[in-house]
Formats: sequence, C-alpha cells, structure tokens
Amino acid sequence: VLGKEVPVELYVPVSEISASKIGRIDVIHPSGPLQPCIDGKVNSYLEWLLAGRLKASASGGAMNISTPLANTLYFGFNNTRFFLRIDTDKPALDYFKKEYHLEIIIKKKRKQFRFPVPFVADTLTSQVKKPAKPSPVVSINEIIEISIPLTMFHLKPGDPFNLQLEWKRNGFHFQAIPAHDYFAIVVPTAKDYANSWQV
Repeated sequence: VLGKEVPVELYVPVSEISASKIGRIDVIHPSGPLQPCIDGKVNSYLEWLLAGRLKASASGGAMNISTPLANTLYFGFNNTRFFLRIDTDKPALDYFKKEYHLEIIIKKKRKQFRFPVPFVADTLTSQVKKPAKPSPVVSINEIIEISIPLTMFHLKPGDPFNLQLEWKRNGFHFQAIPAHDYFAIVVPTAKDYANSWQV
C-alpha cells in the first residue's frame, strides 16, 4: 500500500515450525552426492536421481495456489557445493525476460543470506567470479539450475539450514515458496547417505 517492499520476516510464523514437517508438504531427502551439469536443461534423469525433492506448488498460500511459478524443487550436495534445480510452470527463461527476479534465501540459526539469481538477457549461464574463491554458477533455460559453494553460507556436513525462494516483479514481492515458512534442510553426512540405502 505504501509502495515499500514487504520484509521477508513477515512471511515467517512466530513459531518457525519447519515447513518440511507440515503434513501437506512431502519432502524427499537426498540419497547420495550429486554432480549435475548446470545448463538449465532437462537432460538425463540420472543427473538428479539422488537429489532431494520438494513439491513446491503444494507448499504455498492462496497466492501461490492461484499463480504458481514453480512446480518442483530438487536439491542436493557434494563435498563442496549445494545444488538447486527449480522446475517452473513455464520455461524459466520466459519469466526472467518478463522482469521476474528470484532470490534464494538461506537462514542458518539467526543469520540470513540472500542470493539474487543473476540474469543477463541472451546469456543463459552466469558465473559470479571472485578471484581465488569458488563462485556460484547459474543457468536459466527450460529450468533453473544453481550450484553454490557451501562456504558462501558457512555450511558444512551436518549443519541444518532453512531455505526459501522469493520471486519479485518490478521490485515488489510477488511470491514466496513456501509462502509463510522455510523448508528445513540438513547438509548430509556420509552416514546419512549410508542410512538412506539401508533396507
């Protein structure tokens, strides 16, 4: 109403109950390390076979249900990186060309990190270069694929963190996934992967 951006904190409930524990949201956790090709395309299903999965379109409030931008999120890790794949309702590139912007919000304890997904027209893959440091890699095409160094968020195996996506258009909040909470995720350890394969 006042023409100001709504703080993301207002979309988090006071209780901060983990969204992954709410019955309507099904979360499948990663069963092994990933090494996907970050090209923004749906290639072999083997690339994300061991990834965790979240049904993003089932996690929102009224706004998300009426105009969902994302269907499914895939996520996973290797020893040094966090991987995120976002399957959008329409080709992801179309949204960015229509002035939609996406931010990845990571919350670890009381610290919050925001990673604006970079997009340059006619450039599908973007690498944020910082001398002598690992950098994020983003590709936007049919889908959105992102690879982010764990060190960027001070994460290591065994660390829990919360994840939320925030879409903006024309500088204003448009849609959050989940709408009123965060997805609760833990960086897997080798033991976690071993346990996922036990019968």
